[in-house]
Amino acid sequence: QRYERYKDLFRYDVRQAINGIRYSDFVISHPEFATFAELKRHEAHNMGMLGYADVDLMYSSETPDSLQLLRKAVEHGQQMARIGNWVSTWRREIQEGDYSSGVVVYALEHDIVAVEELRACDSAPKTAVDAPAITYDDLIERIEQAGVRDALLNLWNANYRSLCEVDAELASMDLTPFIEGIEEVHRYHLASTGLK
Repeated sequence: QRYERYKDLFRYDVRQAINGIRYSDFVISHPEFATFAELKRHEAHNMGMLGYADVDLMYSSETPDSLQLLRKAVEHGQQMARIGNWVSTWRREIQEGDYSSGVVVYALEHDIVAVEELRACDSAPKTAVDAPAITYDDLIERIEQAGVRDALLNLWNANYRSLCEVDAELASMDLTPFIEGIEEVHRYHLASTGLK
C-alpha cells in the first residue's frame, strides 16, 4: 500500500538522478553552455538522496506531517553532499577533462578561467618538449587563489542553516540523524580532498 502511494514519486526522482548524470555529461562536452544555477538544479540529483528518501517512506510506518517540508530538507542535504563532492574532487576531474564540477563552472561563470583555456589544456601535448603556454596546474592555482572553494563552502553553510530551519518546522519527524549524517559526509569530503 505505501509502495503504491510513493511509486510515482520514486520513479520521478530516479529520472531526475538520471537527468542529473546527463546534464553532467553535457557540461563535460559543452562547458561553454554551463551555468552555475543550472548545475545546482540538475547535478545535485546525482546524489540520489530523494530517491532513497522515497524508499524510506515506502517502508516507514510514519507519515510526515508535510511531505513538502521533508523533500525540502532532503534537497538541502542533497545539495550539501554535491558541494562536498565538488570541492574534494575537482582538481583530479579538471585534469581528466571533466568540467562538470561546481568549482569549475563557478570559475567559468565568474571569468576566473575561460573555456578556451580548458580546451587548450585538454589538447596540449603531454611532453615537456612542446610544453603548452598554459597548463591545468596554472588553472588550478588561479581557481584556488580566487577563493572559489570558500564561495562554495559558504553555499554549503547557507544550505545547512536552511536545513536546520526546515527541521524546526517539521514537527512529526526528527531530522537530527539526517543532519548529523550530512555533517559526517562533509567531514569525509574535506578530509579526502585531493585523494579521490
